Order: sequence, then C-alpha cells, then structure tokens
Amino acid sequence: MAFYTNRGRTNSKPWINTRTRGHNHCSFTRRNPTNNTPSRAKETCFPRQNGSFTGTRQKQISHNSNHGHGSITCFRCGGPNHKADGCFASNEEADQYKAFAAIKIGETAEETWYSDTRANHHMTSDTNEVQGIISYPGNDSVMVGNGQGLPITSTGNVTIPTTNLKLNDVLVVLAIKKKLLYVSQFTRDNNCYFLFYPWGSILKDMKTKQVILKGFMKDGLYPINLQQLSTIPVSFLANKVSSNLWHARLGHPQAEILTKLCLPSMDKQNVLCESYVLGKSTKLPFESRKSYATAFLHTLHSDVWGPASVPSYDGNRFYLIIVDEYSQHIWFFPMNQKSDVAIIFTSFLKQMETQFDTHVKIFQSDGGGEFVNQSLQNLFKTNGIIHRISCPGTP
Repeated sequence: MAFYTNRGRTNSKPWINTRTRGHNHCSFTRRNPTNNTPSRAKETCFPRQNGSFTGTRQKQISHNSNHGHGSITCFRCGGPNHKADGCFASNEEADQYKAFAAIKIGETAEETWYSDTRANHHMTSDTNEVQGIISYPGNDSVMVGNGQGLPITSTGNVTIPTTNLKLNDVLVVLAIKKKLLYVSQFTRDNNCYFLFYPWGSILKDMKTKQVILKGFMKDGLYPINLQQLSTIPVSFLANKVSSNLWHARLGHPQAEILTKLCLPSMDKQNVLCESYVLGKSTKLPFESRKSYATAFLHTLHSDVWGPASVPSYDGNRFYLIIVDEYSQHIWFFPMNQKSDVAIIFTSFLKQMETQFDTHVKIFQSDGGGEFVNQSLQNLFKTNGIIHRISCPGTP
C-alpha cells in the first residue's frame, strides 16, 4: 500500500467536492494494482503515530496519468505539485518557461559550472581549461560543508572561445567535486546579469539586454554549460555592417534612433541619405530660372513689409522694398499705409527713367492689393510694363 497526501494544497475550485473526484486527504492503493500499468518501487519510511507500526513499505509510483498530485508538474510554469488551472505564476514567468521548453540544451558533466552567489572566487579542478596558471602563494584552503579544508594549488583565467566572456582569478582546487562560478565577480567582469527562475536561469548582456546563455535547474542547483556559447551563434558575433545599411533596414529613421539602439554589429558611419532627405521634404525643389535680366532696370522685384510692431520716428509702420534683378540694388521706402505704394512707385518710375535714360520692362510682385489695383494697372499699361505676379508659396 502507498501513502499520498494533498497537504498544503489549496483547492482552486472550491465548489467542486474533491472527495467525489478521488482526491481524498489520505488515499491508499494496493500493493498489486489490478491494471497492467508498470510501476517502480520506492522505499518509504513511516513514523510511529498513535501506536501504529514503524517500518519500511514499498511505495508504488504508477506511470498512469491518474497518479497522485505528488508527481504532477505544471505545464504552464514547470512547478511541482499543482496543475495549470491552479497555477499562480505570473505571465512573464510562464512565458520564460515556455521559451525554455522550446530549446534543447546539451550538458556535459565535464563542462558544467554551477553558479554560486555565496562564493568569493571561481573554483575548478580541471587544469586543462585554465590559462596562465601560476602557483598559489600561501597556504589558504577552501572550507567545504563537512568542515574539511581543500588546498588551493594554483590560479589562472578561463576564456570562452569565440566570445568575450571570461573568468578571472580562478582557483584550481584539485579535490573539489564541482566547478563553482562566482556570480558577483562574473557579472562585474563581463557586464552582464543573471535572472534566476524556479526552472532555470538566464544570462543577459547588461547593455543590449540580449540573452547570452540559458540553463535548467537541476537538483536545486543552477548548472551553466559555458562551452555551449562556442557552438551556438549569437547576434553580437556577426560581422559589422555600416550604419547606412541599418538605416535602410529600419526604414530610413533619424540618426538619433540608430544611436539609441546600440547595435553591436553596426559600424559608425554617417553618410547623407537621399531617400531620408526626400522623405522629410514637404515640397520638391524649385527649378532654376532659364532667363535673367540683361540690363539695369530691366526687371524689378518688389514687396511690402509690415506692419511693424513699433512705428518709426515719423510714425511709419510699412516699408516698400524694390530690388533690381540685374544689379541687385535695393531701394527702401517707409510708408504710413499700404495704399501709398501706387504714389511712391509712380514717382520712383519717373525718377529712374529720367536719371538713367532707360525704361522698366518687367515688374514682379505678389498678388497683394497694394500691387493689384486700378492705379498701378493703368500705370503699367501706359508705360508698357509687364506685371508678373508670383505664385503663392513660391520664392
């Protein structure tokens, strides 16, 4: 007969009577089950209680899916003694376990290190993987759990091929049974950090947050097979490419975005990207003019600026600007109001024709009312001047 118990388990479905489902607090099974399911025997000792017998019995552990809760493993989080419908693990922990279940990690006893947060040095008995071995100065020893002191013979360093990970100041203790990895020193030397879960551990890069190494928990310990890094390719081992290629891969973002990504495979190069410039432009560039003025006063450009927030000494708040296209000469006329443009330009035109003995042929301005009015239009017709109006939104 075998003894099972649900002690410590909380029924996640209180409306269901567990006794009707065969989950009693104490249940007994026969030594020889009636079905043909194979089973294996395990020695179990029972203490004396209320005059009951004390001895050794054969505990039958059946491979049938209907065995007791003691051998159940949650497929959601990997924890023991509960099912997925009663699992209290967070979604993040459950996702991490699923990621572990999707990979297969081969471990070799000779290559396995055990992470230890209480140690103060890396320790190993294998001298083949230690480089730069020197004799240990002193008579110090490593104290183990049974009180025995294990002598330290030498020290050295361990490097992982094809990676930048290293173990500095490793103590060679020939009598030690397991290789111990000092977590604090390892994370400081390699700029990384560990995440420990009930089912395993994850090693991540501190800067890129990239997963470097994964390992399952075994017998309450967190073994780490560092040699798997030399066979599993990771992204930071890739060949470096130019930042222009990453710029194109990511859809031509700003340079600040590439800087924030901190991609280890990116070579720092900055070259002007034509696609990026065209994507940022709100309009196409204007084409150059094919003809320009060939003489003084051939073509005049004019515009009105104002109103100024502060009037001039004479109380003027508007200013008429006339530019000769050929000589780039500028005339500047203060005005009290925009309607004074017709009076000022009539006087200006007569003065220029008299002084320089030439005629204005083209006058260009915007379509404002100070230029497009009856007075100026009659003046242009009388003197044979072509009035060109610039398109809105163009220089």
